[in-house]
Amino acid sequence: MTGERPAETTRRSDGVDIRERMDIGLLLIRGRFGDRGFEERFAAIFGAAPPAGREPLSKDGVEMRRIGRTEWLVAGPFDVVEDVDADAGVLLTDGRVIFDVSGEASMDVIARSCALRLDEESFPIGLGTRTRFAGIGAYVERRAARAFRIIVDRSYAAHIRAWIARAAGDA
Repeated sequence: MTGERPAETTRRSDGVDIRERMDIGLLLIRGRFGDRGFEERFAAIFGAAPPAGREPLSKDGVEMRRIGRTEWLVAGPFDVVEDVDADAGVLLTDGRVIFDVSGEASMDVIARSCALRLDEESFPIGLGTRTRFAGIGAYVERRAARAFRIIVDRSYAAHIRAWIARAAGDA
């Protein structure tokens, strides 16, 4: 997919901002940590070795996070991620939707939507994990004290958007 993409759409609902991020590209990279060939290829593409732990690595506006034993999620400006060699990974941009959820009631909305423990010790800023969100498989990441990123299959976008708005109304 090429051409201009809108940066985002924003909706405010009872103390929660819901931003659909259309300016961010997503790429799933698979490989084995400790495999020298994989690590060298990753570094050649992104200018850094793949993160070993759960903490994200940011370089030149691109965030890289280990999301599984053999998987890394790369997120960054749409044009940058789209230009990565197709052999490097699976481009997820058009198949996923990204929601940034923030505001005074965001913690309550997230707590009502998934079974994650949201205290700072269990789910610190920068941490992300796969979970079920509003009954849908999702990746949830804590971006700040009251800011979260939710990534789901694009086919669930309307459901998740409506769920967050309803949960915010009940907060």
